[in-house]
Amino acid sequence: MFKKLSFKLAVYIMTVLIITIGAVSFLYISNAKSLYISNEKDVMKHALKQLNSISFSSNISKIDDFLEVYYEQTYDLFICDSNLSAVYSTKRSARTDDIIKEIFYDNIDDFKENSAPEILNQNKRDESIVLKTKLKNHGKTYYVYIEQSLKTTDSVFAYSNRFLLIMLGAFVIASGILMFALTHSTTKSVTRLSEVTTKISKGDYSARYSGKIGKDEIGVLANNFNSMADTISEYVNSLNNYNFLLKEDNKRMTEYEDMRKRVLTNITHELKTPLAIISSQIEMMNLTKDSQKKLYYYNSALEEIEKMSKLISRLLNIQAGEKTIFESEIKKIRLDEMINELCKKSELLLKAKGIKLETDIEPYEIEASPQNIEHIFDNYLMNAIQYCKNQHKIKVSLKTDDYKCRLSVYNEGSCISEVDGERIWTDFYKSKHSKEQEKHSGIGLFIVKEISLINHDECGFANHKNGVEFWYDFNKK
Repeated sequence: MFKKLSFKLAVYIMTVLIITIGAVSFLYISNAKSLYISNEKDVMKHALKQLNSISFSSNISKIDDFLEVYYEQTYDLFICDSNLSAVYSTKRSARTDDIIKEIFYDNIDDFKENSAPEILNQNKRDESIVLKTKLKNHGKTYYVYIEQSLKTTDSVFAYSNRFLLIMLGAFVIASGILMFALTHSTTKSVTRLSEVTTKISKGDYSARYSGKIGKDEIGVLANNFNSMADTISEYVNSLNNYNFLLKEDNKRMTEYEDMRKRVLTNITHELKTPLAIISSQIEMMNLTKDSQKKLYYYNSALEEIEKMSKLISRLLNIQAGEKTIFESEIKKIRLDEMINELCKKSELLLKAKGIKLETDIEPYEIEASPQNIEHIFDNYLMNAIQYCKNQHKIKVSLKTDDYKCRLSVYNEGSCISEVDGERIWTDFYKSKHSKEQEKHSGIGLFIVKEISLINHDECGFANHKNGVEFWYDFNKK
């Protein structure tokens, strides 16, 4: 699992995501309170400017309306005149005078014009933002003390930080699961392609990528791979045909060489006697003076020469009994089972090309060469695939009657012209009317024809309305 691309990709993405979120969370937790306090100080400065627009001597009642605008800040506000007499206080109780005295009398030197808000630390649990300032209000001097407690702020930030960490943990877990699912679906196509390449590397050239092919890079790769596999499969089939011919031709040449040696041996042996007779007859002709005897010796020599000529012809004609290159071991086989097995091997190739395969096969047992039958079927099927387009079908049938068993392969597509029909069974013939056919050797149907001649069978093709049927008749013997 840990070696899978989907897992690695999910881990990489999650690592980057966790680092990014962790960094942002750290910056938030460490700086949130400072940013909050800085903002509150700016708000307090702005509030002081607006407060100064109110006349403390005549419109002191409007301060309550002013504080309602800043109710979220929960300000404590104290205002004293130059004599340190209370002008306004948000805390109105018996202790108000004591509070004012504690704020103003004991710390009057801290009140300066244009003072900035500052943090007042009474203890670790009770912090406040405090603004102590002296200002001119309608020609009179006043001392203003504004305080905003941060006591509840710490608990709010502590709660929000805990909530943020919990939510981040849940988000990371949910994102990890979702990321793994998404990357798994994305890398599934790559995994399938890897499986197909493994099959092809092991010699299964019918393997194709059969998953959903989209328009992204993976889809383009899958299409290109299938096209490459088609080309490899076609070349392998052609190489198998050539290899078959080369092996049989080598076998034939070996037989020819053995036959040549036998012929030379036989000729040498058989010609010794007639040559000796002819030599003795000529010698006697030279020795005798009797014309009758000379004629006898002459006729006898001619007779031996004629016999020698016939002997040479008979020895040279020994090749009439040679085996042909397409003969091989004959076995009793179930033809229907063999055809079904060959069809099964081609299922992935046909599926990848979008071709539907239909079969109608009857049981039949025959004595024949399995190698030849396989060559017949493979060449017929590859020929059908070359001319069958996507979403079309190929039909393989095996029918028997009292005289023969017919194997046929039908494919939907273009019909064969009369010109091509007369020559497709010859070796190395390729149709000039098909660009697709230029990729192939043109030897496949020639092999089928040669096998039929050797075994005294018949083969051919028939044009139909929407396609072509190639057939091969096995004669019942």
